[in-house]
Amino acid sequence: MPGRGNSLYYEVMRPGNRRTYGELATAIPSGRPIRVAVLETVAASGVWRVWVNGRAVGRPIALPKSHGRLSPMAIAESWDGGRSACNRYRYRFDRVSLAGAPGGGWYAAGDAAVLQDRGFRVIRRAPASFDAAAVGAGGGARPGPLSAQSA
Repeated sequence: MPGRGNSLYYEVMRPGNRRTYGELATAIPSGRPIRVAVLETVAASGVWRVWVNGRAVGRPIALPKSHGRLSPMAIAESWDGGRSACNRYRYRFDRVSLAGAPGGGWYAAGDAAVLQDRGFRVIRRAPASFDAAAVGAGGGARPGPLSAQSA
């Protein structure tokens, strides 16, 4: 976030372009590992929870008819707040895993599609680990702010 450093948040997009944004942590120091999970609850089909470092955060998120229909995504992005600013970053995702059933039962993410906009680079370090970085004018990824560990 412009002028606020690294933030951890979730977004929910509902039919009709209704977007919900939930900020989970702000001013995260560079290099701090964070373990993040998003899981469908065992108790209620189509109800999801966000977990950070092993703790449920925020309220349960009801997404009717979502059971078995959502695609998992690990995303790094930069937002300039509408200003024409160059935000450089490099986030690390280690041991990205998927839940085989609501509530857990983890297995390593296999081959995944990479979506990458111009000016950004995804650097695969292992089958389930990668860096996502904004690249400078010279084309090299700049070392950067946060090491994120996703589970």
